[in-house]
Amino acid sequence: LQAASGTDRTAQDPALPDPGPAETASVEQPPAEAVPQTSENGGSITQQQFEQYLAAAESSVRQGRCDRAAEFFALASVYVPHDVRPHLGKSHALLAVGDFVNSALSLARAIELDAKAGLVRVDLVEAVGGPDAFVARITKLEELAQGNPSPAFQFLLAYVYYQMERPNEARVAIEAARTGMMSRIAVD
Repeated sequence: LQAASGTDRTAQDPALPDPGPAETASVEQPPAEAVPQTSENGGSITQQQFEQYLAAAESSVRQGRCDRAAEFFALASVYVPHDVRPHLGKSHALLAVGDFVNSALSLARAIELDAKAGLVRVDLVEAVGGPDAFVARITKLEELAQGNPSPAFQFLLAYVYYQMERPNEARVAIEAARTGMMSRIAVD
């Protein structure tokens, strides 16, 4: 194998270990691109990558690594951009780390793809990392929304209130988001 490749690693540097079975096996295997993926041998590569990134994101959420989860959800959405799950998952992960504007944007994208997605009940307390983290994040979001009429803050707050089963507060926040959007459109 070394003679076929024209390289002899041990002759070049005796400090380097001999290639193990894993290294030699990878040389003998055809590259992944050479084996077309079909439904018979595992589905499309795109779908497989999507599922891998989605699973990695969900695992990161369980580990409390919402920053990494947001990255994995974003990668999943590259492979299957019209699936609502990575957008909604990214929104929840970004809410957990306090990135409220991008959380609202991901939520808006999820709802744009499937309006019913925003109505599905989710345990936000668990999604954000437990009761203490949830209270801290929502308190901060409420403070930001109160001092800033940004439609993004109001929209995200409306979603949070809806999930908390506080419909009156959700309606007020949605109305504030609409008003904020209308004033921005009029100015632009």
